[in-house]
Amino acid sequence: MRLGSPEMDALLLALAAAQMALLPLVLLWVWRATRQVDTRAHVQAVEAAMSQALAELRVAQEGHGRLIAQMPDGKEFGDLRVELAALKGKQELVFNEARGARAAARRVEDFLLKAGRHDTQL
Repeated sequence: MRLGSPEMDALLLALAAAQMALLPLVLLWVWRATRQVDTRAHVQAVEAAMSQALAELRVAQEGHGRLIAQMPDGKEFGDLRVELAALKGKQELVFNEARGARAAARRVEDFLLKAGRHDTQL
């Protein structure tokens, strides 16, 4: 087969047709290969962002854990309720005693005022 012969032209035409048939496949493969690189970069960026967010959540969780550890539990709340009730009872007792002392002081004042009037009348 010589160059320019009909057989050679037919062969070149067949090769060109084969290349044209393969061109969409090659372009598709190139597009997909480059897209995978972009996808990998995107996935890596998302993973980095998620790792940072997870680290921040862990720090926050540790802080909340410390706060929760300092809070009283159910038994301690029960003890606090009992102590608060006892304090309320003592407070009422002090208020009642203060009312009684105030009444006694008024009686003494009244007595002294009346006694002072009687002394001035003499």
